[in-house]
Amino acid sequence: MIDLPDRKHFRCDEVAELVGVTTRTVRRWIRSGQMPAVRFGGLLRIRREDLVRICREGIGRKAGARGKPRAPGK
Repeated sequence: MIDLPDRKHFRCDEVAELVGVTTRTVRRWIRSGQMPAVRFGGLLRIRREDLVRICREGIGRKAGARGKPRAPGK
């Protein structure tokens, strides 16, 4: 588990740094509905409890999908 600062909300760039992905990936997760976010005056923020859940459960992974070879031509 990552060590989170004691705050209620995090910016996209902070979440990206904490979970080791790019800000663009975090925004893509939000846009696709994989990561819940709230808006404060037009700025996106991720709630602490959502970030904790995502760190615990993972995001965007289907069981058995990782490492499974694709058939040629697909």
